[in-house]
Amino acid sequence: MLLNRGWWRAQPLASAVGWRGQVLVGGVRLYAGKPKPHRAFKEKQRPRDTKSSWLRRQHEKRLTAGNPRSAFELICGLATVKAALLQGRREMFGVFVQRETEGDIMRDRIKEIAQLAVQQDIPVAEVSKARLDEMLPMYSHQGIAMKTAPYSEPRLLSLSPFANGSYHATTADANTGLEVTIAHQPRRRFPLWVAAYDLQDQRNFGSIIRSALFFGADAVMTSRGCACKVGPLVSRISVGAMECMDIYRANNYPRTLGMARESGWKVMCATTSTWGTAPLVAADDLPRLSAPTILVIGNEETGVSDEILKLSDTNVHIPARADIPSHIDSLNAGVAAGVVMAAIRFEGE
Repeated sequence: MLLNRGWWRAQPLASAVGWRGQVLVGGVRLYAGKPKPHRAFKEKQRPRDTKSSWLRRQHEKRLTAGNPRSAFELICGLATVKAALLQGRREMFGVFVQRETEGDIMRDRIKEIAQLAVQQDIPVAEVSKARLDEMLPMYSHQGIAMKTAPYSEPRLLSLSPFANGSYHATTADANTGLEVTIAHQPRRRFPLWVAAYDLQDQRNFGSIIRSALFFGADAVMTSRGCACKVGPLVSRISVGAMECMDIYRANNYPRTLGMARESGWKVMCATTSTWGTAPLVAADDLPRLSAPTILVIGNEETGVSDEILKLSDTNVHIPARADIPSHIDSLNAGVAAGVVMAAIRFEGE
């Protein structure tokens, strides 16, 4: 926790976070400029490595103390970290900001995010760019990262009928297995859910979540065969949209969709298949909908399974605008999901 001692209370955030001069963070004295030894080590300074000073490493240990690696993850990026702080959907343990100012680092936005963390008593530590690169070797971190608890993804059991402007989702508690009811109010005239069926590419999944948030979906649902972990990469690809979206996992898609249909929900599948009894409609000709709807986006290779197509009320496809090679017969799953969501209209909108 950031300690309010002495001069700390009277200093503005810019000084408190440490863009100039010394900083007290979690009881450890940090420096934005040239590192100086703590007074306890004036006579005998401890050795320092080339990537991070001993003092900064001690603060990083404080941030991770008592939390095994399996119990947390690192998210990064300006929009992603800010969204997580504003939404507060998961526990947050500490924020790391890049000390160097060179390159494309947006220092003003980093200060704003650091202030949000300070207001929530979340530790903030300055680290070198080399250290951030080491912590997040596969990401473009934009000079900021945050240590958080994993994103919670409840197991969906059923959806209730839509009545009096609201509905609820029944889930199973991950620890006790007891049923938990989560109330929802639709963001649009009728509820819209997006179901990602057996997706394999996390980038597609992140894109779908971002489009779902933009086009007014209430939640995103994943399947047991979905290889996309609801984690740091998906959050980074969605540019923070994952932190704002309710995401559920359904272990038995046919059963979940079948029960939703019994509760008055309609199932729409994005597909070019003519299998089954549902009409195949071009996205341009999609009629206005008058019931809560679940849009199913299929696997990148195999699409939507026949078992799911049997439950579909409407199949929607996206027509090409020009001649294309025969071996390119469809859009990327993330792009297709955005196009179909943009075409969905409800009565009364």
